[in-house]
Amino acid sequence: MGAGKSHSVLHEDTLCETHKCRDSVAWQTLGDIKYVIDRHGIKWKCVNRRDMKGVPGNTWGCAELQCMNREHGELVNSFHHKVSCPSPDIITNVDGALARDAPNEYEEYDPVENLGSVPSPCPCNAGAIPTTPSPSAMKKVKEKEAGAAATKASSLDLSLGLAAILLTTQQSEQQQSELRGRKQPLDGDAAAAAAAAAATAKLLGQLQRRGGGELKTSAALQNRGSEAGISIIGEFL
Repeated sequence: MGAGKSHSVLHEDTLCETHKCRDSVAWQTLGDIKYVIDRHGIKWKCVNRRDMKGVPGNTWGCAELQCMNREHGELVNSFHHKVSCPSPDIITNVDGALARDAPNEYEEYDPVENLGSVPSPCPCNAGAIPTTPSPSAMKKVKEKEAGAAATKASSLDLSLGLAAILLTTQQSEQQQSELRGRKQPLDGDAAAAAAAAAATAKLLGQLQRRGGGELKTSAALQNRGSEAGISIIGEFL
């Protein structure tokens, strides 16, 4: 930037004539933006009108800049010619609104001749460029995130319940095996084991429907002398 002295001025149709246009230029940080100086030493921030909401046109929209001690504060200098606006002073438009991203040093402003025409619109990105999400959009995102967290928590609870039932089922089956080995009549343990197995299948189905994920469960019986244990590994994806 700062290619030298300008010998021209901005075309009339590029000048912002309304307060709304000048403030839109000052606030804009995305899209096609240029900073120029004309032959009178006036510095400008120019934004593609297509990138600004409520500012019709297919040319640049340019707002004059000045140096102030704070937004809507006191004028420090006109910011003309080879005058800079060192920090902590700020660059604003002529209405006192902060000109975001505007350079403080005069050397960083190009001659008006370098402004050129606005770039052709991209078919894949027509319309104004939003600078911040709307409140309704932010609310939808938060609701979606809360729903996803609740679903994951519910799935985790089902996983823990499934692990407990599998443990109970394994223990019941082990007891039945011991009873059969002693050839004693079976009591209600067999019925309890069958009920636990049915509950396990039901919980697994609920988890797959509600979580939309996949539960991988592996159970391995480890014999250590007369003691038996079960290792259950549950992973929710």
